[in-house]
Amino acid sequence: MTLATLQIMALLFTAAQLMKFKRGNCRYKFGVSFLASCWAGACVALAVAMVLKWPEAVEQTTALSAMGSGASAAAAWACRGNVAELLRMLRRCLPWRALRG
Repeated sequence: MTLATLQIMALLFTAAQLMKFKRGNCRYKFGVSFLASCWAGACVALAVAMVLKWPEAVEQTTALSAMGSGASAAAAWACRGNVAELLRMLRRCLPWRALRG
């Protein structure tokens, strides 16, 4: 039950982080905005589905799915909801970037 609750909290935190992003002086990019909307929508949909199917959700929650939701929350927190910044951070960290040189 604890894992399912933590997973729901992580999913809702991710969606909240993505929804509270304020563009400010950043450029609008349709693809990045669409990705952020899909990411937030998927998190909310999964959280609502878990709440509506509570007894089965507790049984079906695994440590791997809870860690995935936690990683999603950490990624949204690290970029403060700016998905374009998250993509730039991932490009800097991935090893194939260094190989292409």
